[in-house]
Amino acid sequence: MQRGDHRVAKFMVRYNGPYKILHAHPEMSVYTLDLLNTMRIFPTFHASLLKPWRPNDNEMFPSRAHPRPGPIVTEDGVEEWEVESIVDHRRCGWGFQFLVRWKGYGPDADEWWLSRHEVDELEALEKYLEANPEVVLR
Repeated sequence: MQRGDHRVAKFMVRYNGPYKILHAHPEMSVYTLDLLNTMRIFPTFHASLLKPWRPNDNEMFPSRAHPRPGPIVTEDGVEEWEVESIVDHRRCGWGFQFLVRWKGYGPDADEWWLSRHEVDELEALEKYLEANPEVVLR
């Protein structure tokens, strides 16, 4: 049978992702991926079925660019952005400022240094302080 018009889409190879690698087994060339629970497939794949993830070149392929999430607008009309994590800190006067990573954005958007009172009630601050015990807030 010739390849061409007689292919069935459900049997064609497709690539989803990216997914985090949980376990690598180089002796067998297989990798276990952190898949979504809803996928209902065995999470271990041979290396020949995987491709390395490459970020999109937005200038070359603008239609493939992932839209970034917008702000959450409260009832009062105030725009709020969701913090994914805190990635760094620095001293500022008597206190600290924290560099935040916004949810849905990459490291290229890490440019906002927020004061302690702006991040005081965030779960991300608790996680950052646990991972960095040398930071002592008074």
